[in-house]
Amino acid sequence: MAKLVILSIVGESQLYAADLEAGTVVPVTGQPTGELASLITLAQSGAVVTKGVKAAIALESSSSIASSFHES
Repeated sequence: MAKLVILSIVGESQLYAADLEAGTVVPVTGQPTGELASLITLAQSGAVVTKGVKAAIALESSSSIASSFHES
């Protein structure tokens, strides 16, 4: 199982690193290179890139989960 997930939300340029073991999410800083740089270029062009992700849903807040609202 993956221990780190890189996230990008539609409408935002910032990438985030979610460490599943530590339970943290932090902005990706520094100058990306290699595959991460390619990911940024693809995302900026509007592409949706997934690798090793079974399911992902973007929600406005955690209260949306409790109310069973899963689409915006």
